[in-house]
Amino acid sequence: MKKINLAERPVRVDKAKLLQAMNSGKPFGITVEGEVREVPFDREGLYIYQVSVTKRPGMLGGNQIPTLAEHFGPTYKLTEEVDHVMIDASGAWDEIVPLNRAHALYDDTTSDGIMDFEDEVLEEISWHAIEFGITNRDIGEIIESSCEGRLFCVHRDEPFFFSALVYVDDIEDVRRKVHKAVSERIAKVIETDPDYDPELFDEEQEEAVAYFGLGKR
Repeated sequence: MKKINLAERPVRVDKAKLLQAMNSGKPFGITVEGEVREVPFDREGLYIYQVSVTKRPGMLGGNQIPTLAEHFGPTYKLTEEVDHVMIDASGAWDEIVPLNRAHALYDDTTSDGIMDFEDEVLEEISWHAIEFGITNRDIGEIIESSCEGRLFCVHRDEPFFFSALVYVDDIEDVRRKVHKAVSERIAKVIETDPDYDPELFDEEQEEAVAYFGLGKR
């Protein structure tokens, strides 16, 4: 899975195209690749910025466009060069998440962790897996380590901070790999952990082992 970490990846934007978009008075967005795009914004894009621009009255009665710093505000750190602008968007993560959440498979941006998956099959796997102590975070780690897609995040080690949105390329592949990995983990738990003796299974655990095709051992 491709990791796109805004804490390590400033975004390079063509200055002329950015100023043209600002002067247009029309909505525009900036992707993580530094592309300046107009509406409608495509489903596959990951955006660090979206705005509807309005010109402000100037002192002489004309229209005046805000400076780049004024336009982006304090959460974005800009470095201007002759022909491009480098944007450190990591401080604007709270503003960026809502721009990109709609098409993510899961959201790991809150202190509550991964609450759910935007896929019914993964939700069903999760519902059964928890009966054997396998959490949504565990499932997320399976996806992030073995599936193709994008991990869009801000990740810092000192002080530690991790917040991410995850997108996958092939949901069928994800379902197969997660089902297989979770099934293997449950089988191992049953074999090695006396707290999960098949003779002690409750109704939900019986349903879970049947779902994963394990049966009593």
